[in-house]
Amino acid sequence: MKNTFFCTKIFNLRNFLVILIVFQVLFSCQVSASEAKKIMVEEVTNWVSNKLKIPKNDFEIIPPDHRVKIRKCLAELSFDFPFDSKETVRIKCIDPNWHFFLRVKAITKDAQNLVRPRKTIKKVNKREEVYKTVLVAALNLNKGKILKKSDTTEKQFNKKKLPVDVYEKFSGLENFEVVREIKLGQPIRSQSLRPAKLIKKGNLVLMSILAQGMLVTATVEALQDGIFGEQIKLLNKESGQTVFGVVTGKNEVSGL
Repeated sequence: MKNTFFCTKIFNLRNFLVILIVFQVLFSCQVSASEAKKIMVEEVTNWVSNKLKIPKNDFEIIPPDHRVKIRKCLAELSFDFPFDSKETVRIKCIDPNWHFFLRVKAITKDAQNLVRPRKTIKKVNKREEVYKTVLVAALNLNKGKILKKSDTTEKQFNKKKLPVDVYEKFSGLENFEVVREIKLGQPIRSQSLRPAKLIKKGNLVLMSILAQGMLVTATVEALQDGIFGEQIKLLNKESGQTVFGVVTGKNEVSGL
């Protein structure tokens, strides 16, 4: 009976000691975690004050939520501003490996200017604008008109306001026709032009042939439409033969 009582006492004492040890460990962990947060906030405060050259009373480091657990860093903490503004500080630890973010709250106006500097918008100097000389209509150009150099002139425009399909020179636009009306002073664009039909089917065409050093001309009938440089079929009404020629101008071809 005495032995049973003695064993019961020992068992209860052992349970009490186990509970006491567990409680001490838990309390120690809580104190350690709380202390780690406190140390981290203090070190961040010192770092921000030195980095931005502002008194500690001019700002506040918002501490982590009480539910957040921070493990004590066994190495030296490192800090940086990961974003353009200085409202967030990143804390890094390498032993154990973790990182954390804390917010910086400015209290004074001077601190606000340093923590969240105002973005200045640079005014564009008109002298810095780039201008480009392009081809424009010297008069109103109606649809179907075959373009001539005298129909155009040159004018400067702000390069940023120009479409991409404008022409700088008239060269190469000979024998092009207008497919969209172009008003006086407007840039001449590729979408408003196309190669002109210099010859239409059924037209009488002047054919030129160089034979044995002599230039021979004849009037023939076009059997198809043709643009500049295109080879088309032609009918010699006198002989009844079908011949070919290359379009060289308005109702003009060169014999092959």
